[in-house]
Amino acid sequence: MQFYVLPRLTVSLPTASCNPSGWDLPESAFLADPRFYEPGPVDIIIGAEYYLDLLRSEKHKATENGPTLQDTEFGWVVSGTVPERLPVEHSSPEITLVCSTFDLQEQLTKFWDLETCRSVSTQSLEESSCEEFFNHTTVRDENGRFIVTLPKKENVIACLGHSEAIAIRRMIGME
Repeated sequence: MQFYVLPRLTVSLPTASCNPSGWDLPESAFLADPRFYEPGPVDIIIGAEYYLDLLRSEKHKATENGPTLQDTEFGWVVSGTVPERLPVEHSSPEITLVCSTFDLQEQLTKFWDLETCRSVSTQSLEESSCEEFFNHTTVRDENGRFIVTLPKKENVIACLGHSEAIAIRRMIGME
């Protein structure tokens, strides 16, 4: 088997404590998780391609309507519905090794945040405007050359007055 070591696999399971004192547990049963009735971290998730190979033939019902104990290569595991009433804030009275209540949306968001190399823009408003102007006004001609429109600050141009005529006169005088 190939294993990945991760800091956290899922939320603690079960999602709430339960009391197994009235359950019919086999006396000789070596439990894979002796404290299965208390919320705790999940140590390993086994893929379906291996899971069935780890099961042994013995099964046992802990209560008539309650969880089932299954003998495995790791010891007995407990899964299924818990007959006791849980506090209102826990809507899912199940103990399981296969299903998780981990917030999938949160995990997908974290995954895509890691996968996309987003960099926070450090551009000023003026720099962002220049980049936007460039993207909207720059094209390539048939030879692959860039045709660039130079940006103009209208408020600065207005302050120049009639300097164009003066510049033309000076150029004519230079000839």
